[in-house]
Amino acid sequence: MFGLDANNRVTFATARTADQLGIAAGAYEGTHVREFLGVENGDAVLAAADAVRGSGRSLETVTLETPTQDHTVSIELTSNGDEIIGSVNRTVNVEQLFTQLLKTVSEPAVAIEMVDLRPIVRQVNHAFVETFGYDAEEVIGNSLNEYLVPDETVAEAVKLDRRTASGKENRMVLSRQTANGLREFEYQSQPFTIFNNRKYAVAVYRDVTADRRSRKQLQVLHRVLRHNLRNGLSVIIGTAEHILDQTNSPPVAESAERIITASEKLQGMSEQSNEVTTALSKTSERPIDVASLVRSVATEANGPVETRVQADAAVQGGVGLQIALQNIVDNSIQHTPADTHVIVRVTIDGDDALLQIIDDGPGIPAVERAAVFDDEEITRLQHGSGLGLWLARWVCEAAGGKMVYERRDGQTVVTLRVPTVEHGEQDALTIE
Repeated sequence: MFGLDANNRVTFATARTADQLGIAAGAYEGTHVREFLGVENGDAVLAAADAVRGSGRSLETVTLETPTQDHTVSIELTSNGDEIIGSVNRTVNVEQLFTQLLKTVSEPAVAIEMVDLRPIVRQVNHAFVETFGYDAEEVIGNSLNEYLVPDETVAEAVKLDRRTASGKENRMVLSRQTANGLREFEYQSQPFTIFNNRKYAVAVYRDVTADRRSRKQLQVLHRVLRHNLRNGLSVIIGTAEHILDQTNSPPVAESAERIITASEKLQGMSEQSNEVTTALSKTSERPIDVASLVRSVATEANGPVETRVQADAAVQGGVGLQIALQNIVDNSIQHTPADTHVIVRVTIDGDDALLQIIDDGPGIPAVERAAVFDDEEITRLQHGSGLGLWLARWVCEAAGGKMVYERRDGQTVVTLRVPTVEHGEQDALTIE
């Protein structure tokens, strides 16, 4: 609100008025209205003020020119003798707001309003039009589900709509109909409520069809190679053991033992490779209860493990995180002296949980940790000998986290930093 005297100079102006007008807060008393609002808008208010004073009308409304189209500003003028009182109203242009917002997104995106649990399209970006094959004019004002949702996933879409309407964000991989047929997307939506409790959301679709197809192809290839490798190694080990039993020659026996040792090491690598595939396939969007996770890992470990769970939380990563944590704990036990003290500690740091594996052993050798923790180039000489650390890193990153290695006060600390999930937001897995 602001006031003008008989000479159209400002008598007062509230800080909220300055904010609504988009001008710097300050002392405007005595300033002429043309200086206060700018020449063009000031002239419009002058004309309206003269009309109110001259006609005796009690109200006159002026719509101001604004530098952007994402909102409109109007001023209602009333008179008190020669004095004018101005009330400022600012209205956001929802369509323009969404247009500006979606322009910043390179992937297909849509703004919706939840109306009677139906996702009514309010705006789409160019990538949406290109990907799904519908012009903006065709879909705006209609239910998004009528255009994109395949018949077999209607129930899933309804569940997502209910979550959006209740103010919950969504993130999952789903199938949607596009201009080029059925495709798979990583879908993420963010809800918000504005304008008299109207419920909106912005959803972004990232096409992961090729990624998921490649993953399936690699899974098939891995199964075939692992099957053939396992069978071949079994034959090699069996033959070497037969030679070892039959020979009386020490050099031949030594060679047979070397064959068995190398083959068993390859078998172990094959099993570890299978464990990596299993863990990554189980790194889901469903969170896991951190207390039960740590208890399970400590129970299954190949040696004594102390647990210190200082916070109750659910974290991203699913069952894959259990496999990753188990690998690091077993690594601490197997590659350190027998009396090494191993601790698994859980604390909360902001929106993340810190799962720390601590031992007082000699630490991870530089050649093992360089590529995994320090992002050094992987070469024939610099790659490490196992997959356990890589597994933990990949699972942690897939969950949106990070794995860090430190040496502190003679102790090795490997930290898995993973995002937490609010209780009740998603059902957390509990490991018995």
